[in-house]
Amino acid sequence: MITKTNAIVLRVAPYSRTSHVVTWLTESAGRVSTVVKGAVRPKSSFLGQYDLGYTCELLFYERARNGLHVAKECSPLEMRSGLRSDWQAFVAASYICDLVLGVALPTHDGQESTYALLGEALDALCERRLEPAVLLNWFELRLLHVLGYAPHLERCVSCGADLAQQKAGFDAAHGGSFCLNCLPQPVARQVVAVGPDTQSVLRRWSSAPSPELLRNMVLNQKQLLALRAVTGTMLAYCLERRPESRDVAVATLGWKQGEM
Repeated sequence: MITKTNAIVLRVAPYSRTSHVVTWLTESAGRVSTVVKGAVRPKSSFLGQYDLGYTCELLFYERARNGLHVAKECSPLEMRSGLRSDWQAFVAASYICDLVLGVALPTHDGQESTYALLGEALDALCERRLEPAVLLNWFELRLLHVLGYAPHLERCVSCGADLAQQKAGFDAAHGGSFCLNCLPQPVARQVVAVGPDTQSVLRRWSSAPSPELLRNMVLNQKQLLALRAVTGTMLAYCLERRPESRDVAVATLGWKQGEM
């Protein structure tokens, strides 16, 4: 059976001397890996038709063997050439594609929100709507929200106390924050200290459907570091993975120091 769908390229890897394996997040079929036969031959019809971060119209044969389908046709809809002229944006795009690669499922249902979020983030990077390091924080929080792991920040997960005006400890294992009176002792390694200002930022960012809403927000170094720590612990605990590409993005974009 031939399936036709829009798809975003998550990864391109060699399959043989002349062929590629391309992994896509599709609009209608979830995560799909296809063999692109003869992709690098000089006269191949696939030359220049796909690359990391492209949105393409994809036709493929659903005849999975070892988890691989066979690509029939591919034509680019959004090439996002801005990613190729801005190395920081490309590093950030590489990370978010790798992150989605690890969490997207090979199912026909339930992936539409992740597909839309990924496209929005790649467009924002391409057009430099936000600095890449800031956009990564937003993307991680939104992805956790889409996947059903949105952190609970308004009240203590133990006693229900309002945390709007007090310091708290965010615990990924409980998916939310403890007031200091309820924080389990000894403090677990995944607990991150967050102040009222940082919790306010987390609430706003996790509910912002578009990075455009964050354009005029100014954050200090402490807040950026706390945001990165919270999303990092949530990804590691809830999704059980910490992509090496995140460490590359941290080191390359100055994310570790909270630079913007």
